Amino acid sequence: MAPSSLKAHEDRLAAGLEVQGVAAGAYHSLAVRTDGVVWTWGQNTDGQLGRGVASVAPQATPLPITLPRRMTAVAAGSGHSLALDETGHVWAWGRNNRGQAGGQDPSVRVLAPTQIPLLSGITAIAARADYSLAVDANGSVWAWGQNTDGELGQPLAGPDANAHPTPVQVVIPALAPGDPYLPQAPVDLTDPAEVTKIVSVAAGGHHVLALGRTGRVWGWGRNDFAQVGTGASSTPVLTPTLIRTWVTAAIAAGESHSILYLSLIQI
Repeated sequence: MAPSSLKAHEDRLAAGLEVQGVAAGAYHSLAVRTDGVVWTWGQNTDGQLGRGVASVAPQATPLPITLPRRMTAVAAGSGHSLALDETGHVWAWGRNNRGQAGGQDPSVRVLAPTQIPLLSGITAIAARADYSLAVDANGSVWAWGQNTDGELGQPLAGPDANAHPTPVQVVIPALAPGDPYLPQAPVDLTDPAEVTKIVSVAAGGHHVLALGRTGRVWGWGRNDFAQVGTGASSTPVLTPTLIRTWVTAAIAAGESHSILYLSLIQI
């Protein structure tokens, strides 16, 4: 776009308000303003813009969509979208062939924002490809959608090509007593259980990172390029596994790689 056209779109979206969150899918984009209104633009072939219809023609101009409450965050997969409302509930719409939009029938696209069942008290969301993630206030991770490489973190279920529209809890394994990555008393009196309580997640192409309250990071999913952080490439890592590295402040995941933003104070 020419700078003048970009500025015109920016003014229309902001309208005197700040944008507090953005997300980009494969061919569509979302933004949520400080007034809680979500705006979408781009491709809409799977209803990922949340307008109640699917269309071949792309939507070049950001437009607001209808949601029942104020939203605080947005996330985008390849062809689906998520929004987190101020009461801690998650809304989804768009492509649903793997159950990533929460629709029970994977042959039906979810064209209008629909609340994901079973989830409450959610504080963070993420999405990528054809799966979705949420973190609740208790530090638990929930996942739904594709599980072709163990993205759902269910070691007993294993990878499969089925649709998983119902969120399942990802169990972060406790560390054994005496593990050096546990808080070290008497210097650090943090409850050891805090290590496995998650505050945020990052969705990669087919792998997931989860950041714990104490700055420790866990990974699972596809590991053909060592993106899970086990120290070597391997078959999919089905059990959430601690990445034994420094205290981390933020995480990000690409198609086949991972990034950790380290804390200034290392323990």
